[in-house]
This record gives sequence, C-alpha cells and structure tokens, in this order.
Amino acid sequence: CILLAVSGCGSKSTETLLSELKGVWKTTAPQYADRFWEIRGNEIIFGTGGESFTSHTVFSVVEVVRDGKSLYTIFYSNPEGQEYRLSLYYKPRGDEAAVRFKNQQQIEWTREKREYIGSAR
Repeated sequence: CILLAVSGCGSKSTETLLSELKGVWKTTAPQYADRFWEIRGNEIIFGTGGESFTSHTVFSVVEVVRDGKSLYTIFYSNPEGQEYRLSLYYKPRGDEAAVRFKNQQQIEWTREKREYIGSAR
C-alpha cells in the first residue's frame, strides 16, 4: 500500500534508481574488510567473505527524500522466493558517491572505481 503511494507520486523508476547504485561497494570498516555488495542489472549481490557471495533478484526500489537526504529501500528476493528489504542513505558525489545503511549509519560504503564484467567475483 505505501509502496504504491510512493511509486505513484512521480518518484524515479526502479531501473533508474538501480542504475544510480550500480557497481561494487566496499567500506574501510575493519569488520567488513572482506565484504562487498554490488548492484548489477536487477541483481543485488552480497560478498560474504573470501570468494563466497549470495545473489538476489531486485523487484523494486523506492526513494524517499527527507531533509535533503535520499533514503532508498531495495526490495529483493532470494532464489527460494523469500523477500527482503535493505534501506540505505545514498549521497551522490560523482565518482565519490557514498552509502550508509539505515541500521548502520556510522559505516560508509563507497563505490569501487573498477567495474567487474561477467559473473560475480
């Protein structure tokens, strides 16, 4: 219900929002040194350490702007059909874009300059 209300208010399309977040995101926070997350096409991929990762299908993205900050909520599902959501603050800064997860605002993720071609990692 709220998703339809937000989508119907002239917000950007899911495709446009995903293209803004496209790429591999990493952080310098030590506890996530071997982790990453990536947006590629309509997929969100989470690097879970070493060479392992999980891939999920994104079915919707909603942007809400408050106080000049964009809060994106990514709705995605795993291959078994379980649905999840990830909320994050996105700050576009050209090549220096940054993301902070809503539940971990103290940790900043930045987009890698190099993009990967082919399958994840």
